[in-house]
Amino acid sequence: MCARLLRKPAHTSCISPGQVDATLKAGAALGPCGVNAALTEVNRNIMPVPEEGFNVKTIPNPSRGNFNVIISSSDFRSRVTMRVIDILGREVEQRKVSANQTITIGEAYRPGIYIVEVRQGTKHIKIKLVKLSD
Repeated sequence: MCARLLRKPAHTSCISPGQVDATLKAGAALGPCGVNAALTEVNRNIMPVPEEGFNVKTIPNPSRGNFNVIISSSDFRSRVTMRVIDILGREVEQRKVSANQTITIGEAYRPGIYIVEVRQGTKHIKIKLVKLSD
């Protein structure tokens, strides 16, 4: 299991089968710490939760080609910023767009996991994108 205890760095440890459920509920991840644990952390923290009057969808996801990012907002005046980062936290692209727009991204992305973050004022939504290999 990969566990982070008392805000210390994550570490890999062996536990007995009877401790698995409680350890997972406490926030640990199955498998060794490293890239897989980082992906589990991303999965836990990147859940698209619509905010009132603001929503973002991506289709298709996963994709071998591009992604359509569909932005819906009741606020037509405020600009929307869309940012895409890779699993290592590097910015892949950033755009300023209008509300209620569909943006096509990802055609040139390499296979992997990306996070698209869409912000409008104080509202923001993050969605995990999975780019598959051909």
